[in-house]
Amino acid sequence: MCQDKQDKREAVGPVAEQDQEHRRENGPRKVRRLTMVLLLGVLLGEVIFLLVLSPGEDFWQHYQAAHAIRRGIPLREMPMYKDGDWPYVYPGFTAVLLLPISFLPPRLAFTVWVGILYSATGLSTYLFATRVAGLDRQVAMLATIVSLVWPVTFIVVFLGQTTPLILMLLVVTYVLGERGRFYVAGLVLSLGLVKPHLVVPVVPGLMLRGKWRMVGSFVIGTLMLAGASLATGLNTSPNAWSGYILGWFLGGERSVSLTGYQLVSLPWRLLLAACGYCVLAVWWFKKDTILPIDAALAFLASLLLSPYVPAYDLVLLTPILALLISRRDAFFWLAMVLSSWGALRYGFLGLLTLSMGCFGYALLRLQRTVGR
Repeated sequence: MCQDKQDKREAVGPVAEQDQEHRRENGPRKVRRLTMVLLLGVLLGEVIFLLVLSPGEDFWQHYQAAHAIRRGIPLREMPMYKDGDWPYVYPGFTAVLLLPISFLPPRLAFTVWVGILYSATGLSTYLFATRVAGLDRQVAMLATIVSLVWPVTFIVVFLGQTTPLILMLLVVTYVLGERGRFYVAGLVLSLGLVKPHLVVPVVPGLMLRGKWRMVGSFVIGTLMLAGASLATGLNTSPNAWSGYILGWFLGGERSVSLTGYQLVSLPWRLLLAACGYCVLAVWWFKKDTILPIDAALAFLASLLLSPYVPAYDLVLLTPILALLISRRDAFFWLAMVLSSWGALRYGFLGLLTLSMGCFGYALLRLQRTVGR
């Protein structure tokens, strides 16, 4: 009789242990699910706010430019703002790419644009998390939702910027390159020339790694887009366009990069940027293999060195959220707080610069953890 009771206790023991282990595993999962539900509620509120207010400063420039192409109106004769005479300064192919959306009524067009920007941000983060970083799907979903409710993302959608599309093009280029589809990857990368200051620094990195097929197809894609821009016959005045391009590469007001602050004269800032890029190039060239952490670090460094990086362009860092979201790194969460506060309080640019440094330090700590 006693033996039977002892056998029962021994049989129940492993079951109880398994039950406790199951509870320990389910605890964090339940917290993640609850967090995701709450964040989705915040995201819904943000979208409703955007659709009611309908801001999107840059979107309306593209929308009007696409309308001008359809009506045959020279863009140089069409001011983009009611209170000014700032012409359309983007490459002509940008308006050509947005021709389909110009057939929609303004309110509906902006609604579609908001959906495109949020979708591009979310898909980029999820694609990087699952196909590049190899993260668990639940962690990838959490990183995706966090990237969508991140105040930096809200600001970039609020301003109607195209940066989330550039982010998606960069991630797709990376994935295609990893799969050996170099020609397609180069063509995809060339579409990012909507904002050349974000794409052009990537090309020397490809050259240093000997990715000549990708570079060649990028050049071909660039020539095709230039031809599409010229074929419209509606380019803006060369002075306005070149001035805007030079502003991207030579720096401008409200930049959050290290070389964007106008504490010293422009030649010294450009010299600092050139020296930084040279150091980055040597590090990139000497690497035997490039891991996702290395790519994230290099891209973050290129943004810090660029003379002009406005606050909303930090949405390009959402893949870093995917790499660090599941780690208990105080510097990562400090970076999230600083970037969120800096984005919402648009005048606090120093907080955004400091957040980039915290992101970089968190990546370095992760790199040491994985033995790199």
